[in-house]
Amino acid sequence: MIELHGGEISATSAGQGKGSRFTVRLPVVPAPVADAPGPAAVIANRVSQPLRILIVDDNRDSADSLAVILRIHEHEVRTAEDGPNGLQAATAWPPDVMVLDIGLPGMTGYDVAHELRASPQTRGSVLIALSGFGSDADVARSTEAGFRQHLVKPVDPDLLIELLRDVGVSR
Repeated sequence: MIELHGGEISATSAGQGKGSRFTVRLPVVPAPVADAPGPAAVIANRVSQPLRILIVDDNRDSADSLAVILRIHEHEVRTAEDGPNGLQAATAWPPDVMVLDIGLPGMTGYDVAHELRASPQTRGSVLIALSGFGSDADVARSTEAGFRQHLVKPVDPDLLIELLRDVGVSR
């Protein structure tokens, strides 16, 4: 890795039990002169407010991993593993955004969305569908159920973060 960046590494030792010295040398590269920020820099620097995000997914590992990524981006995150627990959590802690798995056991993400839209506490929450299916019919059904976006598993974290920036900016 060091050599790929034009650097070098060396290791020396005075013998067994005498320790080792590792030296890493990397070239100094002058910082680029910035004229005006390009579109990518504008997007990267667009900071949104931290959001309250509820993830409802019966795959615990998936929900926990996504929660870690969102917390790194300073969002407040909670998780639930099924529809009834998701509804209970949303009522007790109304989120700005809910990321809902569609294929939940017992109560689908569509059912949860219907209940959320009927409640004054959660009808303003932004709903993002998370599904293993992404056909045009699946996306249309999500839109009809009140979801703003339909993401296909495994979710691209960068795409989700960008969507959340848009939510934070438009709030």
